[in-house]
Amino acid sequence: MVVVVVVVCFVTKFKDLKLHHSPTKDLNYSDCVIRLDQDISIKSPMMMDENFQFLMPDAASGNITMVPGQTVLFVCAGDGNYFTEERIPRSTQHVNGSCVSGKTFYISGFLILVYDLTCSRTPSSTPRKTGETCNGDYTAAEIGFNFGNTSVKLYSICFDEDKCRSVYSKHILTPEVANRQFKTSFAFRSTDGFLYESLPGRRPYNLYTCKTERDNLESVLGSAEKVTSYMNCSTTGSPTQLSRGHLTPNGDFIYPYQQNATYYHANAAPQWQFCNNRNWKSLEERCRNYARNNKIVLTIYTGTSGQNSYLLDDNNNKQVLFLLPGQKIPVPLYYFKIVYNPSKKFGIAFILYNVHYNQSPQFFEIPEYDSICKETGWFSDDEINFNKGIIQCLTISEFLSVTGFKDFKDEVLDTIKYY
Repeated sequence: MVVVVVVVCFVTKFKDLKLHHSPTKDLNYSDCVIRLDQDISIKSPMMMDENFQFLMPDAASGNITMVPGQTVLFVCAGDGNYFTEERIPRSTQHVNGSCVSGKTFYISGFLILVYDLTCSRTPSSTPRKTGETCNGDYTAAEIGFNFGNTSVKLYSICFDEDKCRSVYSKHILTPEVANRQFKTSFAFRSTDGFLYESLPGRRPYNLYTCKTERDNLESVLGSAEKVTSYMNCSTTGSPTQLSRGHLTPNGDFIYPYQQNATYYHANAAPQWQFCNNRNWKSLEERCRNYARNNKIVLTIYTGTSGQNSYLLDDNNNKQVLFLLPGQKIPVPLYYFKIVYNPSKKFGIAFILYNVHYNQSPQFFEIPEYDSICKETGWFSDDEINFNKGIIQCLTISEFLSVTGFKDFKDEVLDTIKYY
């Protein structure tokens, strides 16, 4: 990657520049302080340093602090996106700025307050295949942001294009996630078909409606009554259906545009709603707590089993599940997560079984692996059940042995303990 360092030359005195807002007092050239909770909106541009790294807030204060003269790259990524500031040409998607003082930056020959610099919409991401393979012979892809001739990766995806299966994703979790923004709720893209070329219609979105799931299950289990014993489409209570289970979660990123970039179907797989909202959600939050409380950066792999989850049909025979009958979009038997601390070379792995809590009669036997949830402090015994989700905590060496996962190759010296 070619790194371009842009030097902004101040050839004009500040007092001669046109101001976007009239200052209420003379500039004292103090540090620029950007408060994420006040100065950043859902349409704020991406902010990057000269190495194309996202500017990160201080984990304790939640502020981005820059010294006078420090440069920043502002980017409105996405086709047709542009700066709403009228003095920046609409054809320009990225501009260089330099900290002046407080909230004021020198941009395109003007002094502009950072909270007045917005894009026409939330900066948008772009998915792309890398041309490489992963975990054997699957398709490697990336989700990131493109502008000019630059592409900045946010996270990686490994995908089985034949079965339309999300094999795993990989991302970085930082302690600054404590300051993640809650500006809006995003949703999976209804027209998204990235990596789903083999799916009829290339649109997985509509397959996740409760009615469609019920109709498909009925063809597999034999009757509507049997389907009702496993699934309801309640709009007032707690629906029991297959949801889009994130691999790389939106909550592991700070900025709205990063969070929105996780809503691709290639970054999700069918997951029972009660698993998604209980122990799986709790595991994601505990990973964030661990990174924040210990002030460390974690590398996280999140993926799915190559085996299918199943239910009992009218004759009590096991029937493997696909979101689309005909071997497309398999419902995985389990989800997994590898959590790795590269600075200390510590790690741990988790398996959450994506099985239905209705075990009458019981049809799923929990594998007898050497789970270390209790002794490592990640989950207590009373948290692990079919209603909340059966979860196991494993050493990474045992996880690799029992799953055959190929793409984790780092040295592991010890197990991460959640204390």
